[in-house]
Amino acid sequence: MARDFALFHYTVYTHKAATVDAKEETKNSQSRILIVAGHLSPSQDFTTASAGALSVLTSIGGIIGYARTGSIPSIAAGLSVGALYLLSLLRLRNNQPYGEELGLLASTVLGGASVPRAIRLRKPVPVALSVLATYGLLVFGLAFRDKRASRV
Repeated sequence: MARDFALFHYTVYTHKAATVDAKEETKNSQSRILIVAGHLSPSQDFTTASAGALSVLTSIGGIIGYARTGSIPSIAAGLSVGALYLLSLLRLRNNQPYGEELGLLASTVLGGASVPRAIRLRKPVPVALSVLATYGLLVFGLAFRDKRASRV
């Protein structure tokens, strides 16, 4: 089983020139070019690794927030969002449906809670959580877009 280790995929559609022969039709051919950066379209391995990293970071962040301040909401939110990312990781790894959607949901919940606080308070923890949420929205949003585009 060949594995693709590129971070991003870029799909190029070329148009073949029409020939004089009436039997041949103009066709679109698709060629896949792998690049390390440039076009935003994460590979399956990159999306799966991102789900794992975000799961660990949000879970550990919730535990640290509880240990430092005794905040029950910190541990509840951190472990809940971490569990959503973990479920996304498991579904992506096993090629089951709704893996991208769960990652997108977890990122939306994290962003919805952290972005307003980051704007209002301008403290390091809400800003860092907002960056993680934005990263997750970007990675899982693009993976969801690519998945929907491949259905058509």
